[in-house]
Amino acid sequence: MVVWPMNLDGGTSWSAGRKLSASKAVRQPTIKEIVQVATALGLSPEIAEKAASPSINCEKLGSVTIKRSGTKQSTLKSIASEILKARQRDARATEQKRDKR
Repeated sequence: MVVWPMNLDGGTSWSAGRKLSASKAVRQPTIKEIVQVATALGLSPEIAEKAASPSINCEKLGSVTIKRSGTKQSTLKSIASEILKARQRDARATEQKRDKR
């Protein structure tokens, strides 16, 4: 299964490739975040950094090919929720570093 950043991006419209509802989507997910989360979920990610989406072939955003676990929708929801959790952990760690100063 191929995951494009736009599939998870809450700022992207349905017609531009978003596959999740805006409430479950993530703002501007990166290939790096998708790969980290897919690895943590055991989805064996493979990166295609210079890949262009079929719908927007002039922009080479990159994609991640992963093993499917369930439906595409459920897999994307899992990835998006894990990205949100990782971002929250990073934000808390940054706050704690600032508080120690």
